[in-house]
Amino acid sequence: SGKEGRGAFRTLRISCTCLVGAVAFAKMAPMTTQRRSIRRSARLACLAAAACTLVRWSAGNECAAGGYTVPNVFGTYNLNTAKVLGAGAYGSVYECTNAAGVPHAVKVIPMWRMQLDPQKEAYKQKLDAEVNVHQHIGAHPNIVQMVDSIDVAGEVQGWPRWKMIVMELAAGGELSDVLEKEGKLNEAKARHIFKQVVGAMQHVHAKKVIHRDLKTDNILLCTAQGSDPNKPFVKL
Repeated sequence: SGKEGRGAFRTLRISCTCLVGAVAFAKMAPMTTQRRSIRRSARLACLAAAACTLVRWSAGNECAAGGYTVPNVFGTYNLNTAKVLGAGAYGSVYECTNAAGVPHAVKVIPMWRMQLDPQKEAYKQKLDAEVNVHQHIGAHPNIVQMVDSIDVAGEVQGWPRWKMIVMELAAGGELSDVLEKEGKLNEAKARHIFKQVVGAMQHVHAKKVIHRDLKTDNILLCTAQGSDPNKPFVKL
């Protein structure tokens, strides 16, 4: 679009010119292993530049160095890019608010990075399965609830630019942070936490789902004004 589009195609034109020059140079030499290597390297360099150029061109007004910028608004939610809550295998987690101003956590997954990946459909199926599992598990007081799942459209038909999975916000941090700060827990506090974890796992297993990554990093604390620090409320 506009300035970005012209700049992108200018870069593509320069890349192709470099390819022509490199191939012409290679023709001046005898057909040797070195000549074949030069021609092959030139073609690969041009293809790489073309791919990067097309990705940058399709970014439009959201194009930034290295890719797209995370959208500040999606659906009825406002995302605060300054509040990064964590990062996972597929993307980062930010804080966002709904139309009523209620804070939530949102997992932001850059689907555009997968567009040229031969395994992109397999990745998409895994993400869709994650959403389906959350919906299948349903409500439980000690499990972080999925609130919404929104696909932000891009230029590629049938493939979103971003996938936004909105979750309930557990603002108290991770149990691992508590252990790092306080050391080992006393028996009463540990028992209080463990009882909640067992209750959540019983619910998950009753739904025929296995957690597979139960650790202190994934046990989240929910803090509220007036809550007892010796009896923290936790969620998986």
